[in-house]
Amino acid sequence: MNKLGMKFMLSAAFYGLIAMSVGVYMAATSDYLFKAAHGHLNLLGWVTMSIFGIVYFVLPDLASTKLAKLHFYCAHVAVLFLSGGMAIFVLFGSTNVAKVGAVFAISSMLLFLYGLIKYGSTKTSFSQSSAIDSKQPISE
Repeated sequence: MNKLGMKFMLSAAFYGLIAMSVGVYMAATSDYLFKAAHGHLNLLGWVTMSIFGIVYFVLPDLASTKLAKLHFYCAHVAVLFLSGGMAIFVLFGSTNVAKVGAVFAISSMLLFLYGLIKYGSTKTSFSQSSAIDSKQPISE
């Protein structure tokens, strides 16, 4: 797996672990005050970051661009500010942090879409990536 794909997958696992921990806490205490933050952390942090990581693995030409690196940081800001902003809203009533997170979430997706359009149609495909090498035996 290329470095950027792995960074996205590790980030996804980290966010997923935090989100699951929040979910366990909510279930154990019957306190669902942070359900919106929990949901956004799961969807943006775990699910979306995983999808980004898989796509960058399948399209290594896209992963090697400066645009993809910018996308990585923009996606992190989106997850942290949107999820954190939901918690801040519950505690303090302010939506400012969540609004910044929402702008970064949309920006992150636009960067991703632009990268797919510009670099996603290169000759590199999943069957040509390092994931499949018919000469390599499958190890257990």
